[in-house]
Amino acid sequence: MTATTTTSPPRPPAGHKSTTGGSSSLSSNKKNLKFWAILLPYFLITYLFFYIHVIQRASIRGEIQQDLHHHYRQHDLLKNTGGKKESLALQKSLKALEEDYQKETEELQKSIQLLQEQQQLQLQQQQQRKQEIHTTNQDDEIITALQNQISVLQHKLDAYLGWGQDGDPFYSSKVHTPCHKFHAAQGSGHAYGLCLDDFPYLNCVVYEFGIREQVEFGMELTEEPYGCEVHAFDPSPITKAWYNGPSPTAMKLQRKPGKWKLYDYGGGFADETITLREYNWGQVSIYHYPESVINPQNCTVSGHCRYHKHKAQKVHQLPVRSVDSIMKELGHDRVAVLKLDVEGSEYRMLENLIDSGACLKIDQILLEWHHYDFDLRYGLSSIPIHNVFHSMLKEKCGLEQFWIHDPTGWPSNEKLYAEMGLTLRYNIASFKRPSSAAAKEAANKPPVFFTKNHGT
Repeated sequence: MTATTTTSPPRPPAGHKSTTGGSSSLSSNKKNLKFWAILLPYFLITYLFFYIHVIQRASIRGEIQQDLHHHYRQHDLLKNTGGKKESLALQKSLKALEEDYQKETEELQKSIQLLQEQQQLQLQQQQQRKQEIHTTNQDDEIITALQNQISVLQHKLDAYLGWGQDGDPFYSSKVHTPCHKFHAAQGSGHAYGLCLDDFPYLNCVVYEFGIREQVEFGMELTEEPYGCEVHAFDPSPITKAWYNGPSPTAMKLQRKPGKWKLYDYGGGFADETITLREYNWGQVSIYHYPESVINPQNCTVSGHCRYHKHKAQKVHQLPVRSVDSIMKELGHDRVAVLKLDVEGSEYRMLENLIDSGACLKIDQILLEWHHYDFDLRYGLSSIPIHNVFHSMLKEKCGLEQFWIHDPTGWPSNEKLYAEMGLTLRYNIASFKRPSSAAAKEAANKPPVFFTKNHGT
C-alpha cells in the first residue's frame, strides 16, 4: 500500500485580515450599488407619475372653479335683468359644474392621499434596505473577526506542537533579528540584553516589573547617556521594607523622584487583586508548589509510600495592574524598555500585552522566563509554551528575539524544589523591533555577548 501525503492550504499570518472577509464585504458593497441603481429610478419615476397626476387634477379643479365663478356672475346678472328662462338654464349648468367640482375635489384628495402613501412606502423601503445593509455589514465584520481568531488559534497550535512549516520546535531557542549595538545591563542578579540600535536617548520611558532590592538596571538607565524616566513596580513586602528602610540606595532614589519612581503594585493580566505566595529570596510569586509529596524513603513492605509534608506557602492578596492600564494612567504613549522579572506572572502579563495591542507601543521587552518544561520529543532547547509566545510577539506585536541567555535555560538548584521532585527551569531573553537602516549603517562592530551567570 502506497502512502499518500496531503498538503494543508497556506494560512495567513496571525492577526492578518482575511481576504475572504474583504471580498465578502466588497461583494456586499457591489450588491448594494446594484440594488440602488435599479430601485432609485423606480422610486423617482413612480413619485413623478403621482406628482404629475396630482398637478393635473389640481389644474382641472381650478378650471372648473373658474367656470363656476363665471356662471355665478352671469346668474346674478340675469336675476337683476329679469331673464327667467336663461336663469333656469344657468342654474342647471351651475349644478352640473358644482357636481364636477365636487367630483374633481374628491379625485384630487384621493390622488394626494396616494402620493402620500407612496412617499411613506418609499421611506419604509429605504429604511428596511438600510437595516438590511447594516445587518449585512455586521455579519461581514463578525465573519472577518472569526476568521482572524481561527488564524491566531492555528498559529498558536502549530507553534505549541512544532507542527509543519509554521511550527519550528526550536523557534524560541534562536535569535531572529540582529542587534548591532548590544549592551549587557545588570539587574536582579543577572545581566539582561539591551539593544541600543535606535535607542531614544534622553526621551525614553522604562517600565521595570519585579525589583526586589536590586535596582541596578533602573538606576543605570536614569544616568547618562540614557537619561530615561524609570517606573518600577513591585508589591512584595520585602521591596516595601527595603524602600522605607535605612538602605542608602533607597534613600538616593527617593531624592530623585522625577527620574525613578516606585509603585506598590505589580503587573498582571488585568487591574485586580490576586493571590501571590511566598517564594524564594523573600519574594512573592503566582506559583503554588505542592505541600504533600511522596517520600520514597519511607515506604511499607506492600509498596505504599508515605507523604512528606512541606510548610505551606504564606499567602498574600496583592494588587496588580495591566500594562495598558498603567500606560493610560501615567499618560505614556510609548515605552522604550519593558523589563519583566515577576516570578511566573510574565505569562499572564504577556497575554494581556498581546491581546490588548499594548505591545505595539513597546520597543523592547527584556524578561526572565520561569517554571517551564521542555518537549520530551526534542529535548531541552524545545520549549512549546515559549514557542507560542515568540510566535505571537512576532505576528501581533512586531517584536522578535535578538538575544537569549542560554538556548536551554537552567534548572533551579533549590533544595526545597528537589525534595518536592520539581525541576523548575529559568531563562532570560530580549525582544525588539528590527533595527532601522540607519542603525545598521552606524554599526561599526559586531555584537558583544557576555558570560553566562546563572545566579545562586
